[in-house]
Amino acid sequence: MVGDVQTDDLKDIMKLWLDNESTMSNLDSSFVRVSSALSGVWNALFGQTRANARLNAIASYDQSNELFKAFLSKDMMYSCALWGEEEGGVRGDLLLPPNQASHALESAQLRKIHHVLQKARVRPGSRILEFGSGWGSLAIEAARSFGCEVDTLTLSVEQKKLADERIMRAGLQHQVRVHLMDYRELPAHFEKAFDAFVSIEMLEHVGSKYYDTYFRVVDWALKSKDATVVISSSTFPESRYSGYQLTHDASQRRFTLDGVENHSAHYPRTLREWDRRLEANLDPSLLAKDFPDLMTDKAAYESFKKKWRYLFAYAGAGFAKGYITCHMLTFIRERDMPASCD
Repeated sequence: MVGDVQTDDLKDIMKLWLDNESTMSNLDSSFVRVSSALSGVWNALFGQTRANARLNAIASYDQSNELFKAFLSKDMMYSCALWGEEEGGVRGDLLLPPNQASHALESAQLRKIHHVLQKARVRPGSRILEFGSGWGSLAIEAARSFGCEVDTLTLSVEQKKLADERIMRAGLQHQVRVHLMDYRELPAHFEKAFDAFVSIEMLEHVGSKYYDTYFRVVDWALKSKDATVVISSSTFPESRYSGYQLTHDASQRRFTLDGVENHSAHYPRTLREWDRRLEANLDPSLLAKDFPDLMTDKAAYESFKKKWRYLFAYAGAGFAKGYITCHMLTFIRERDMPASCD
């Protein structure tokens, strides 16, 4: 991050690394085996305790709302968009003139939100429980366009603050409630109160040890009949971390798997859009409140920005190469009917 290595195309460097990752790992196989084993033991034994979950939220999301505003869509949806023909598909940004793709991220993210809510089978008056509020994007749209009532959970003080402001501006404070709360601390009156459960790219933070707890809580909160679960999560190859494959096992005896979608092909363009916006919009003055040192230390600011661009490039290459995937799983109650087909 300090300029020791320069490249004109970070994405290609990442792809080259992923193409040769298995070979490079053999250069120090003992270390790789030990570190992988320790990582697996840590996740299996400890997972996301309540303290760890809060610390991870601080590290990931309590940095600066202004930072996320600089690269996210206007609705501040921080997950994979779904690209349609209107935006030129998953490679539209590489094929269309820049002026035709300028607002594509907003429409693709709105499509994603609507797709999730349609899969959740919500209707006017439905009560939705959401784990992982983000900045309230899905909850706001569920209330505004679908007529739902939403209780959404976050561990990020900064996210809750901005989400509450956005909900108030939209006049939806009577339909949407943001709770600063761990999912294991739901109040008693949530029991069997909800028609649908939604969680977008939050499961990655749960830890495999707690998958059973996670689904037990969801089971407890959802109505016993005509209830739907929609979960989106980034997943990793089973050979590197098998815990991400345990979701279906944890849900058994509580829900029936109704559908699986692979959204991986949609993530590289999402990350490219975030990278372009970060490069175009981020400025030290936007970060002055939360990172005052970056106002006076140009090298530190450049290093800060490179870390984010590095993240986007690495993740983009990972999704493009199949090293990382993004799946959306839909569950229904065991005796509930699938989507109408006759």
